Amino acid sequence: MSRHIGHLNDVMKEAVLKITKENGKRIDEDIHHAVEVEYENCPDTWKAVKDQLANYRDSFI
Repeated sequence: MSRHIGHLNDVMKEAVLKITKENGKRIDEDIHHAVEVEYENCPDTWKAVKDQLANYRDSFI
């Protein structure tokens, strides 16, 4: 399981999505795809995820 997935446990819980060994790789691939970063480029993916989460939170303030 990729490092950034662990940081998203709270988000996944809110989305009612449980990360397991069986689905972790697919979720990781989907996250990379969603933020449009090449798979296994974890630093850039995590930065893009954090930026999108910050923008999401800011839109509610």
